[in-house]
Amino acid sequence: MYEQGQQDSAIQYLDKATSKLQLTAVERWSLLNTKTAYFLKYKKRPDSALKYADSLIKVVTNKPDLLNQYISALFVRGDVLMESGLYDDAYVRAGKIAKSSSKCYLLSSKLAMLRYRQGSYRQSIPYFKKGFQEILVCIDTTRFEQAFVLPQSLLNTLGLCFEKLNQPDSAIFYYQKAIRFIEEREKCFPSESSLH
Repeated sequence: MYEQGQQDSAIQYLDKATSKLQLTAVERWSLLNTKTAYFLKYKKRPDSALKYADSLIKVVTNKPDLLNQYISALFVRGDVLMESGLYDDAYVRAGKIAKSSSKCYLLSSKLAMLRYRQGSYRQSIPYFKKGFQEILVCIDTTRFEQAFVLPQSLLNTLGLCFEKLNQPDSAIFYYQKAIRFIEEREKCFPSESSLH
């Protein structure tokens, strides 16, 4: 229902279906995560999305067994702040993520995109480079989005950064690197590559 363009109905159904249930922290987190995305992406109401993102964090705060959900909740709140144009707040949120765990959560690519959206292309470049290296180490190689789309998009965006900085040789280098990456990896995902 939600992914078939019936988001309003899906959210109403979720509210009705869960109103009398005693949800676990993970179930509550999942529900709040869905509502945050709904208000941010479909309703275009970042103020409401931020309230749900804050609730999302509260549900999993101080629960060591839910560290992954906590880190994800911090990312979600950072994304809401970025969409709201609150780049400095989003950057501070990213610092909290970094302090929360030494595990690989692809933080550099988030910081890179934050700087890129600010128009700080030169400052975003080291983050994009580090993000590309993190993705190669941290990804689930069976997932198309993680093993193919994200890495090549980081390389391509590096090219865009250099292009915006009027450094065409460097831009071409990263565009070509992105193309080589696509050519090498598309063999791993034959069903997806037929879509292009």
